[in-house]
Amino acid sequence: MNLGQIYTQASLPEFAIEVHSGFMKIDRELARKAREISHEIRTAQKDLRILRAVRWDPDFEARYFAQEGRPSNDSVRFDYKSRKPNFALNEKLTALEDLKERVKTDFADQVDYQVIFQSILRDLTNVAKLITKVGTEEFGLISEDLWGAPKQRLSPSGPTILSVAERFGRNLYRVSDGETEKMFPKVLNSEGLASLLRSRLQESHLIEQVKVIVTNKLVADAAAGSDYVKIRKDAKFSIKDVDVLLYHEVYTHIVTGLNGRSQRYAKWLGFDSPRCSSTQEGLAVFIELLSGKTYPRRQKRIIDRIMLLGMIETGESPGKMYDWLIEMGYSHKEALSLIMRAFRGSNPEARRPFTKDVSYIKGLIECFNFIHLSLIHNHYDHIHALYCGKMNVREVPHIVNLMKQGLVEKPRWIPPEFLDLDSLAGWFGTVIAMSDIRDIELQTVYRSTLYGEKPASRSKRVEPHAMTPDQGLVAN
Repeated sequence: MNLGQIYTQASLPEFAIEVHSGFMKIDRELARKAREISHEIRTAQKDLRILRAVRWDPDFEARYFAQEGRPSNDSVRFDYKSRKPNFALNEKLTALEDLKERVKTDFADQVDYQVIFQSILRDLTNVAKLITKVGTEEFGLISEDLWGAPKQRLSPSGPTILSVAERFGRNLYRVSDGETEKMFPKVLNSEGLASLLRSRLQESHLIEQVKVIVTNKLVADAAAGSDYVKIRKDAKFSIKDVDVLLYHEVYTHIVTGLNGRSQRYAKWLGFDSPRCSSTQEGLAVFIELLSGKTYPRRQKRIIDRIMLLGMIETGESPGKMYDWLIEMGYSHKEALSLIMRAFRGSNPEARRPFTKDVSYIKGLIECFNFIHLSLIHNHYDHIHALYCGKMNVREVPHIVNLMKQGLVEKPRWIPPEFLDLDSLAGWFGTVIAMSDIRDIELQTVYRSTLYGEKPASRSKRVEPHAMTPDQGLVAN
């Protein structure tokens, strides 16, 4: 039975369970060493809590949100100096260096393991340094090394991440999201959302694996963990939010974690690190687009987070950022929340922000091109390998090699949109062809002949700074 047959059994309409891993001779000693080094890496990682290190104290945050007008440099300048990490940096770096040497020795002739483990350990070394440098310019430099930066290019002559975000933004802001909000108003309370989400999980055969929790101990409307989705008790939602939570959080973040933790030998696939962020977020955004479950306002919010990081790097003040967000239709509280997110971990003078939000567009570019190339070359196993656990897309060929040796198991859970690879290939062909058939002059004719309109002016979107001439993924 081949992979496609296993995953498309009629009795499993949403997700399918891969229960037959084949019978092959596995190098038990190699598997044992992989489990051991995974355990030691996990132990070294436990006290490296990035989001805890960059968040503001509750009192400072409360004062920030209590302000009625535009935020200032002072209102976003949190003093991180008194916050001490719960580990000794030199000891942590020494322990990580020792693990690097272990990897060199234990996996001396194993290129796949070398690449993966050394990448993880390099990540954790940078994370340890990052946590001890919060509030400084060096913090931002390390952040760029871990997650990238708005000005980064993924290929020598390719577009910057910021220019791709700008082009997405320009096209999105030509599309009104007013009708979406009318058709899908926020009328669901937290219990209603939880009930619908549990129903979807039941249909997907994931109800036993994923907990849905309603709580009043949550700042965001909803958040996902390794095996749960938390929903804030007093929040309101639309029916669209059910789909977004299911596809972005459950079908990507939680499912890759479940698949990773179920590995018998490749235990490292069960835990995250910054190297995984772009692939995780890019895959999550990609499947939202692929499944048609996203909507303009959500996409705009993702884009605008990156735009704010670009504004910080060019020296824009929090007040100017606030004015731009208000112009874009955000409420006072929403604008303050986005600005707080952009400045966490840094200070307004350094112009070196916490760049984790770059992962969404960076990862979308990476995953889109990787999946498309895999389809062109019939590397379908590479696409499914993305769901084996937490990884970076560049590690997939190494994961596939280990799968062939029986040292990495096939993913147990794969979203339905990735089961029918013929349809996936058709989707790519259509999307890429659409950029060639878009005819601005023809649309201008339609405005005049069909709607009696004069040629429309440029979008009213206010750009935070001048556009770059780079070629983006989305045509102007």
